[in-house]
Amino acid sequence: MKNKKKIFLTAIILIILVGILGVWKLNLKTTTLEQLKNSGHSQMMGYIIKTDNDKIIVIDGGTSDDTENLLQKINEYTGKVDYWFITHPHKDHAGAIIDIIENTDIKIEHIYVSLNDMEWYKEYEPQRAEEAINLKNALENERVKDVVTEVKLNQNIEIGKARCEILGIKNPEITTNAINNSSMIIKMYFERKTVLFLGDTGAESSEKLIKNESKKLESDIVQMAHHGQNGATEE
Repeated sequence: MKNKKKIFLTAIILIILVGILGVWKLNLKTTTLEQLKNSGHSQMMGYIIKTDNDKIIVIDGGTSDDTENLLQKINEYTGKVDYWFITHPHKDHAGAIIDIIENTDIKIEHIYVSLNDMEWYKEYEPQRAEEAINLKNALENERVKDVVTEVKLNQNIEIGKARCEILGIKNPEITTNAINNSSMIIKMYFERKTVLFLGDTGAESSEKLIKNESKKLESDIVQMAHHGQNGATEE
């Protein structure tokens, strides 16, 4: 009789443990980061992140040719974007968001940018100023204009357990490689990893970054500036 009671109690304990472990497994969520591949012929930059509390973050997103792939990724997660960071307005970074704003009903909760005046783009990079104007026009669309924020240097943005810190913003005084050198620079802090996004930061703005933010630059993962070519210095 005693043995039967022991067996019964052991079985009950095992059932409870399995149930607890099952619940724990179901609730165990991790952060995922995916570097998107280009869908067209142009190089591009696009990242999509799902945080452990199911917030979706997009960094840039690529050209308009990359829209379909990006939409597929967004819909595989939650079907909306909670935080969208645009490092700078070149079409290989901002083309997809312009397309999505103007031609889809995907909900975007927050958009973060760092833009110079349009006249600045016309003066210092006239051959690509239209790309900045296209982004500005898209951000003034009724659908998103109220969720657009111009970031400030060293601004912190809390996203659940994650945190984003803005280490670099527009640099209107740097007129060499002008638009790239005004890339937003973002450091993201997750529970176990840090990620540094440099956009297309050039040599000149990277020197400014080292001078002003050197203590914050060390990161587990670094996105190599300007697609790994002619971007920030090795230092």
